[in-house]
Amino acid sequence: MRAGGLQVMRGGNIGELVLDRIEQLHAEDWVVLELSSFQLESIERPRLRIGVVLNVTPDHLDRHKSFERYVELKTRAVAFMESDDHAVLNVDDPTCAAMRSETRGRVIEFGLHHPVGNGVTTSDGWIMMADAGQPRRVMRTADVPLPGEHNLSNVMAAIGAGYAAGVDAERMAEAARRFKAVEHRLEPVGTFHGARWYNDSKATNPDSTYKALAAFREPIILIAGGRNKGIDLEPLARTIAQRVTGLVTMGETGEELARLVRDAGLDRVERAADLGDAVRKAAALARPGSVVLLSPAFTSYDMFSDYEDRGRRFKATVRAELGQ
Repeated sequence: MRAGGLQVMRGGNIGELVLDRIEQLHAEDWVVLELSSFQLESIERPRLRIGVVLNVTPDHLDRHKSFERYVELKTRAVAFMESDDHAVLNVDDPTCAAMRSETRGRVIEFGLHHPVGNGVTTSDGWIMMADAGQPRRVMRTADVPLPGEHNLSNVMAAIGAGYAAGVDAERMAEAARRFKAVEHRLEPVGTFHGARWYNDSKATNPDSTYKALAAFREPIILIAGGRNKGIDLEPLARTIAQRVTGLVTMGETGEELARLVRDAGLDRVERAADLGDAVRKAAALARPGSVVLLSPAFTSYDMFSDYEDRGRRFKATVRAELGQ
């Protein structure tokens, strides 16, 4: 949106307060907010001019008690729209796709695996914007600078939001091509002894870890564990056992996760006493050409102040332990 010449203030659940800066806003400015289910729950009638829902998978069930209630809260992002607003929805996610019937806003779909009538899709190596049946090329999929299919999907969502805000397609494409990895989201830490290390501390639920695991083709040593939010660990354990070559667990869920992953068939499983121990054990398991990935799948509050603290301490520990 900034690439399109719009004045934008960013904030919300990413840790940047907006209410403290509200006097800086002008009538023509845009405010881009990341809204959690907690925030959507606390707002009486959240009306968004553009609401983007990337996916909805079980999370925060310790607070919301059921997935149905969690979905209800996420749907509030589009439920109070008027006809001149826009709902940007992922049709590859069945829960997001169902929100099409829950909004009065104009729906802009995006998806990689399901047909898109009006919105953002891919064809012959291009991201396409289809409006009223007239598809237009925006950028090559190979030019998306971030790893993983989920990041391609995220770029498509951003293009849908930019289109709704009136941003020119070429300016959106140029902004996407220049985009750098966000801290704690598949953030490269460095290459040590032939293995590439990544900080994905923002992965505070299993779905985020699934996407991180799918982003790499190389053998993966995974560091995972933390405080559970009421999530069943068995599906996560099965996925880990199928995808990684080694696992190091830590935190409150570490013992249970290690046991379940061993039961699912993975032998190379280590239990770490703390973060430094986890880094050392992961380094011992890693081989040249492999990826060592911190993607915890759980919150950080058992050992750290937040996921940012966890990620930054991980990066510092890796560099201290491995000599850079």
